[in-house]
Amino acid sequence: MGVIIVRCANCKKKICVYYKAGKGKLHRCWKKRIIENYTITKNGEVYCKCGNLIGYDHGGYIKVIPGRFKISGRKW
Repeated sequence: MGVIIVRCANCKKKICVYYKAGKGKLHRCWKKRIIENYTITKNGEVYCKCGNLIGYDHGGYIKVIPGRFKISGRKW
């Protein structure tokens, strides 16, 4: 468990600061665990400010696309 920083794989800017609970890869970003959000949402799609498609908005969570983001910080 810990706070991680999710960054864009293209431009390296912050996408969000997220509280990760549990081990394993990041498949979903639950909205209630997002501490800071720097994304742009259009028609159910979530983008970085540079235009890189990060994932899809599914209501309570964002389904992230593998390879479109990088993780740094304490993971657990």
